[in-house]
Amino acid sequence: MLFVIAALFLWEIATRPAIKTVISHFWYFSLLWLIFFPFRAVLVSEDLVDLQIEQYFSVEQLFFALLLAFSFWISSYLGYKSTWRVASIGQITLLSPGARYRRVFWGLILAALVFIMTMLVDGAELKQFQGNEQNEARTGAGPTFALSALYMLGFISLLGVQLYINQNKARENLRFFLLSTATVLLISVIFSVALTSRRYIAEPLLGLLIVFLVSREKGIGLAILSILATFLLAPVLQLFRYIDIASLTSLDMGVIEHFAQLVDLRFVLTSISSSFEGIDHLSAYLQQAGWFGFLFGTDGGLSWLFNAVLGLIPRNLWMNKPEIYGSIAQQHFLYPWMYADGAATTTIPVSYVTDFIFGFGVMVGLFMAFMLGRLLRVLQECLWNRNSHFILKGFSLFVFLNMFNVLRGGTGFLQSVIMFFFVGIAMYGLSPVKRAVGQVLPGLFSIYSPRSATPRLGPNR
Repeated sequence: MLFVIAALFLWEIATRPAIKTVISHFWYFSLLWLIFFPFRAVLVSEDLVDLQIEQYFSVEQLFFALLLAFSFWISSYLGYKSTWRVASIGQITLLSPGARYRRVFWGLILAALVFIMTMLVDGAELKQFQGNEQNEARTGAGPTFALSALYMLGFISLLGVQLYINQNKARENLRFFLLSTATVLLISVIFSVALTSRRYIAEPLLGLLIVFLVSREKGIGLAILSILATFLLAPVLQLFRYIDIASLTSLDMGVIEHFAQLVDLRFVLTSISSSFEGIDHLSAYLQQAGWFGFLFGTDGGLSWLFNAVLGLIPRNLWMNKPEIYGSIAQQHFLYPWMYADGAATTTIPVSYVTDFIFGFGVMVGLFMAFMLGRLLRVLQECLWNRNSHFILKGFSLFVFLNMFNVLRGGTGFLQSVIMFFFVGIAMYGLSPVKRAVGQVLPGLFSIYSPRSATPRLGPNR
């Protein structure tokens, strides 16, 4: 498997600019796939990591699950290679300096500050969620916790605008971009520690690097380091998000002992692979579902419906909204003993392969993997094509920066996608967002687009 993927990757590097292959949605997806499945399978089979859910898997079970996961990668690769071009987009009029998208963005920043003051500040001290406290606090408080995510969606959308400006060498007020970046990084540091999440600080930093590299179209060494850092720095970020704030400010010996764990190989391997549990959950699904579930699915797509739409409905509007739904229902199916004493507080996305099979079985799952490969190719073109709509560039960046969540959650990622476009509508208006989405669909659903053909679309005004 590794040989096949490496050979295809090297072939693509030989046939197109290397940096466009390194900063590629599909090949970044493939790198993470290697960690989710083959790398993780080796770590589990050799007992080199601590498992979040203690469960025994035989070598034969892991091997069969790995073959199944590889068939999904192959299907995505075929989808990736089946579409060549996306529509060339006409000249886009840049937004004026006083456009509402800036005012909306600062409104999102204000919402994040409100969340900090109401949920994270206790007296004069910053509160830090420990263990499952955050999961328990989120139950029934989804809209409140959404305030901590909206500012990042707005910032990634701004990165799409900045990338368009850089690629087209247009003039724009740089002070707004620098001020917004500094504000986002400051808030992200607070959220990374208080909400114990590596994503808040890693996402904007990687986004800034991608915009820089794509704008210049060179810097292959920095590009490789940036991509590898997304998982190699996981142990450092793991320690950072769980650091005790009081000991950090006092600089006592506890801080040194805290970071001394980096010399422990088992801790490093567990930190890198702790969230890349694809092979674990796929093996567990094959055990629980049997051949019928493998061939025909488990819930007829009900969990997908919750992941895409129903999960976004607040509980104060839907009083009878179930506690176990969507990805959580998939987790309940795989590990029912976690719910023996009530709702489990640990959330464990089951990986895109298990999620894709969960609805209607393996054949539908393979088709979804094929369409995922197509989507990644289209978004890759949107990122590098300087004439792509800035909203599409923002969405392309959003998917790239959250590729880990695509593999980890499957359709569970759809809620974030919907929220991203809601933020886009608030910042730019409904009409530009509809136009941008309409321009990406031809490449996604066309039967075949020859390399030499470029569909024509009218200008975007």
